[in-house]
Amino acid sequence: MGEPDPFRLRYLNEIKDAIREIVLACGSGAEADTQVEVYAKTHLPQASQVRFRTVVETELANLHEGNFARYQIRPSEFALWRESHPKGSARGR
Repeated sequence: MGEPDPFRLRYLNEIKDAIREIVLACGSGAEADTQVEVYAKTHLPQASQVRFRTVVETELANLHEGNFARYQIRPSEFALWRESHPKGSARGR
C-alpha cells in the first residue's frame, strides 16, 4: 500500500458530498461536469479547485457496485445513476 494522499484526506468529506450530490441529481455527463465545477467553486479555495475536480471526476468514472456505498448512496440511487452513466463515468462514457 502506498502513502495516503494528503489532498484526498483533507477534502474527504467534500469529495464524498460532491459525489453524492451529483449521483442523486443523476444528470447527463455535461451536467455532472458542471456540478463538479460549481461545487468546487462554492466549497473550496481556488488553489484546490482543479485538483478537486480531477479527483471527483475520477471517482465518478470509477463508481461501481462495490464502492458506491462509501458515498452514502442507496442501491436504488446508484441504479438510476448507472442507467444514465453506463460505465459509471461523469461523462457517460
